[in-house]
Amino acid sequence: MNTPLTCFTLLFLLISAGCANVTAPTGGKKDVTPPRLVSLSPHDSMTNTRVNPIELYFNEYITINNPVKEVQLSPILPIAPTVMGQNKHVIVKIVDSLLEPNTTYRLTFGEAIKDVHEGNPFKGYTYTFSTGAYFDSLQLWGTVVNAATGMYDLEGMVVVLYYATDPDSAIVRQKPRYASKVEQGGQFRFKGLPKRAFRIYAVKDVN
Repeated sequence: MNTPLTCFTLLFLLISAGCANVTAPTGGKKDVTPPRLVSLSPHDSMTNTRVNPIELYFNEYITINNPVKEVQLSPILPIAPTVMGQNKHVIVKIVDSLLEPNTTYRLTFGEAIKDVHEGNPFKGYTYTFSTGAYFDSLQLWGTVVNAATGMYDLEGMVVVLYYATDPDSAIVRQKPRYASKVEQGGQFRFKGLPKRAFRIYAVKDVN
């Protein structure tokens, strides 16, 4: 015969089982922190060098997004750098035989490097090196305005620089030496320029 205590215990267990709800875990807060650069090789800001490859190591797993558009080496080479990513490691390969002597090169990544889970971009970083004994430090900036309308024409606009010694046909026959996207308010800026004369053009990049 069951005792009153045993019946009460069985009844309590049945009620508890009937009231239980199965819910999915919340997963915590969304990750909004971009990947952090832990180390790189060779070191940044080296002179008298032709770095190749450049290797970057991050604190989390990353992915590479549209490197052809986002990654830019200035001055621009006839062959663009190759960018590869695996796990927490990014490798940039440059055709170093195309590098010019006594020239400062600036490698920007745009938003090409992102973390795997939330797509937070690693941005705002520039890797600099020089094939000479010093760094070029001149800057050029300004504003682009549509001459016909007097308004800013931002979509697809790029400001490009050619050496003044390049022929007039260079703008349709070869890549520019430097390029800068037109930002908010029609503004553009170049950094790390050498002390020499340039031709400057504002063009709409439709391809």
